[in-house]
Amino acid sequence: MKSRPSQTRSPAARAVASVEDAGVHLLQSRMPEGYSRWILGGVLITLVGYGATTLGLWREQGALGMWGWSDPYVFIIGLIALGLWRKRRLRAAGSVVLAAVMMEVHLAFALNLEQSWAPSGMMVPMLVSVAALWLGPRVAQWMGWLILFTIPAAIGISGYLGMTAGFAAPGFPYLVIVLATTVLVSNTLLITFMRWLAESLRRAEMEEARMVELIQAAPDGVVVVRGNEIIVEANAEAARILGAPIEELKGRRIDELLDWPDAFDFTGWLSASEATDELVPLLGGPTGIPLDVRSRRLPRHGGAADILLVMRDVSVRREAEEREKTLREQLLQAQKMEAIGLLAGGVAHDFNNLITVIGGYGAMLTRSSDPEARRYAPDIMAVQERGAAMVRQLLTFARRERVTPTVMDLSSCVLSAVPLLNRMVGQQVLLEVDAPEVCPVEADPGQMEQVLINLVVNARDAMPEGGRVWVSCRRRGDQVELRVRDEGEGMTPEVQARVFEPFYTTKGPDTGTGLGLSTVHGIVRRANGEVTVESTLGRGSTFVVLVPRSRAPLVEPAVPAMVEIDASMEGTSVLVAEDNDAVRSYLERLLRRAGFQVSLARSGDQALEMLMQASRPPDLFLCDVVMAGMTGPEVAELASKRWPGLRTLFMSGYLGVSAESEWFDTRSNLIIKPFGAGELLRRIEIVLEQAPQPVSPALRRAPSR
Repeated sequence: MKSRPSQTRSPAARAVASVEDAGVHLLQSRMPEGYSRWILGGVLITLVGYGATTLGLWREQGALGMWGWSDPYVFIIGLIALGLWRKRRLRAAGSVVLAAVMMEVHLAFALNLEQSWAPSGMMVPMLVSVAALWLGPRVAQWMGWLILFTIPAAIGISGYLGMTAGFAAPGFPYLVIVLATTVLVSNTLLITFMRWLAESLRRAEMEEARMVELIQAAPDGVVVVRGNEIIVEANAEAARILGAPIEELKGRRIDELLDWPDAFDFTGWLSASEATDELVPLLGGPTGIPLDVRSRRLPRHGGAADILLVMRDVSVRREAEEREKTLREQLLQAQKMEAIGLLAGGVAHDFNNLITVIGGYGAMLTRSSDPEARRYAPDIMAVQERGAAMVRQLLTFARRERVTPTVMDLSSCVLSAVPLLNRMVGQQVLLEVDAPEVCPVEADPGQMEQVLINLVVNARDAMPEGGRVWVSCRRRGDQVELRVRDEGEGMTPEVQARVFEPFYTTKGPDTGTGLGLSTVHGIVRRANGEVTVESTLGRGSTFVVLVPRSRAPLVEPAVPAMVEIDASMEGTSVLVAEDNDAVRSYLERLLRRAGFQVSLARSGDQALEMLMQASRPPDLFLCDVVMAGMTGPEVAELASKRWPGLRTLFMSGYLGVSAESEWFDTRSNLIIKPFGAGELLRRIEIVLEQAPQPVSPALRRAPSR
């Protein structure tokens, strides 16, 4: 059996139909109110037209005669269509009206062809056009082609029933020609018009979609508000900034979603907005996002003018500005600390010279024949020790102290610092210290004292109204624990996470540098320990320092004392090069009393001249490292060319952590001021007992200072 030809339309025909139908669908979706009014107009015209003819029939033929015509029925169907329109069933309303008018047209042709075919024929293109705009072009085309068969069929049926002449009517051939021509022209015009409408609406829709896509993809928030500050449009970035979905933003007042300074008249600024690039800093959304807002008044189109607000999230820029500001402050602070460090080095050098002289004369008084003078000697030497401790603290603060780890008792360090700590915390803070046992650790005593000071000062600053600070030092297995607890304000977890960062501080610019706790962290880490913090808001903070416990014996501090020089050392020649008059005078007295033959030089240049002109080298060259003119290392290097193996002992009030600390060995050829008389004499004895050594290459490379 042969298969029937496929009735499926070609892709081209489907594309044409889809384009044509798209015009009506776009018209319905883009202009729903216009589409509704268009159908309402057709329904009302039907009601008015057929209502008028129904009223005329009632007056001419009475109520019974009126119902013999089709007009009253079309009028009633029009009322039904009006009810459907009120229920927003627009296509149903249009279909009912079109069906009623089509029925009336068919009856007019079937019952009175000779008199009504011309006006009724005029209705056919109108019906086809209205059907196209209401129901779509495909429905209209099918209706037009169907009329070519249904109207002649109605005429033929009326002739068959003897009601009219039917096909024998004189106007029938012309009617067919007119109907065919009308349908053909109507369908052609409809296809052309609907294609144009569809393409126009589609282009407009694509342009609008493109604009919406561009606005939605904009990196800035875009909001359109009406004159009453009601949001009518917004993009995705604006929804993020304002903290609500786009659909929830529409209809809300913009002033409810933005925050501005009290002195700023936002409503006045918004109402007076013109095409301007003026930036206004505001805050948006529930999280207070910092914004820069521009406004532009949009052209008026038959109603209240809209205002376009462009909101830029500047939180990243503000954070960058804050980071830049912080970095500038850190740089300034680092420069200040560098200046303090340089100052501390200079002060340490000069101050150590002074206390060297003080301690030296104090040591000499211990051998005085005057009992009264001997009684003052311990106090003078104690002053020297306190001065040396002050210099160490200053250098530790400036981070220029040489780290010299020794086995020390941390408990003794804590107890000896109590008087200083009490002065630092003041009368409003009660300091309680518990250090009942020996706690040996290997660390620098000055730096561990700085750890304790910084932690106690931090505890004091956490209690501006006063309170209590507990300090304890105990053994914890293989570790020694230093614990500092306060009852201050406490810290949030965010602050605890950053508390040891350099330059991080929660204090004001005049009360904190952000270096105290970072210094603690660095010192403890260098001592192979760790420091932690536990804190709760409103319940204080506890800092715990854990340092490995040392098993080595404690190193007792040396007690300055005079040393008797062996008789074989009598008459030993010493050249002293020192630019400080007080130190030079003290060294001369000390060495002469010990039996040395002393020559003095006020500067490095003078010392070099004396060495070059001497007939024999001195047994010992005792020189300061830093002097006016040539430095001690430079003099020693040049003198070694004349006198190879010249025994040299360098003195320095401050070396710090500079490159000089690599040039000398503090156990042989360098002694650090302040030193006691006994320490200096012991070091001289050690140098004199050594075999002559040439100046080291490292020393020869020492730069001038």
